[in-house]
Amino acid sequence: MQKIFFLFFIFLCSLFSFAQPGALDFSFDPDIGTDTVIVVAKVQADGKILIGGYFTSYNGISANGIARLNTDGSLDASFQIGSGFNDVVKYILIQPDGKILVGGWFTEYQGIVAMRMIRLNSDGSVDITFNVGLRDSVTM
Repeated sequence: MQKIFFLFFIFLCSLFSFAQPGALDFSFDPDIGTDTVIVVAKVQADGKILIGGYFTSYNGISANGIARLNTDGSLDASFQIGSGFNDVVKYILIQPDGKILVGGWFTEYQGIVAMRMIRLNSDGSVDITFNVGLRDSVTM
């Protein structure tokens, strides 16, 4: 009987413990969020979150296809995307050096030709050392 009571007590404690994995984080508040669909989200080593998709704004601020959020859900103003992408971002990969590979249906980023793939520096600028060349018909 004592063993059953102890197991039941442990079970009850686990129900009321805080910060369990998968628990809702009430400090994260995206406010309105994006105006349309987010396709991909990746968490950086510093806890900031990169999102990509069909959207053109985040909380009313222009963010064509990509945005970086602070850990509280607010838009990270230090991630400068300029005019952003001209079409959908489908894939984001964060490299160990902090650079960001982006793939999708786009052909431009910040007015620069980027045929469906580009690598960004951690501040959102184009990594000019990464060149995949021009392709006419690539499907993703």
